[in-house]
Amino acid sequence: MAGHTELSAWVASTRSKIAFWDGRLRDAIQYARRGAAVHPRGSVGALLACQEADAWSKLGAVDETQAALRRAVVARESISDADEVGGIFSCTPARQENYAAAAHLRIGAYDKALAEADTALDHLAAQPLSAWGTGAQIHISRATALIGTGEPDGTLDALAPVLALPPEQRTAPLTGRMRDLGWLMSALPLATSSVANAARRALDEWCLDSAPRHLALSSGDGAT
Repeated sequence: MAGHTELSAWVASTRSKIAFWDGRLRDAIQYARRGAAVHPRGSVGALLACQEADAWSKLGAVDETQAALRRAVVARESISDADEVGGIFSCTPARQENYAAAAHLRIGAYDKALAEADTALDHLAAQPLSAWGTGAQIHISRATALIGTGEPDGTLDALAPVLALPPEQRTAPLTGRMRDLGWLMSALPLATSSVANAARRALDEWCLDSAPRHLALSSGDGAT
């Protein structure tokens, strides 16, 4: 309502994210495009393009996903000012690569996803304060890409930082990605290998001891 360009873009980004998690993927795309249309100067421009790619990839639209990811790269290169609305909202290079890896995984571009996950981890290591949630998602993407490229032996090593997270940090987005990884492992020819079986057992145990499951089993009366 105030006409603040950057804040308007971030509001559109938030609405896009809510629509994505609600399963309203077309709405998520429209909100992301609406935010990009105000031509923000900060990193939200890259985030909006990533969010559009995220929704397109969920719909299985390969060309649209790739086009949105290319716009994210252009937006990153076009950043002309520091984020006015920053902090945890900023779209860091690691966050952008995380989005790209996840989108490429959904459309089956495993080689690209693996390269982006590796780049994202390099960026994350260079950040003064690393977000554990983003880092966990990147490790899961890397493990998924390894499975997709036919390199299952590195799966457990790739997942080690995620498996070490305490239950209260095993949030719904992370458990969702871990379950997706388990389904992928079950569907591929390597599903009966000893490495795959060990990894699936570790995934199942991890998801059972997670924040969403503890909340689901809670009586809700505040008792401990």
